[in-house]
Amino acid sequence: MNNKEIEKKQRGISKELKTLSKNLELQGLKDYHGKARCEINKKYGKGWREELEMQKTFKNEHFGMSYF
Repeated sequence: MNNKEIEKKQRGISKELKTLSKNLELQGLKDYHGKARCEINKKYGKGWREELEMQKTFKNEHFGMSYF
């Protein structure tokens, strides 16, 4: 997958999370966002954002830490 495809997948999962959260809120659940996150993590695995970020490729091979 290239970077655009990865970002598209990230946005899609985030949209799914938002929609699920709103639906659970409408159902009257107290911790609707936490429950939605739990369901998304079950579906895509915990840490799905980080895994997708690590798949991205970067043109600059050197990543220096900035201490300023």
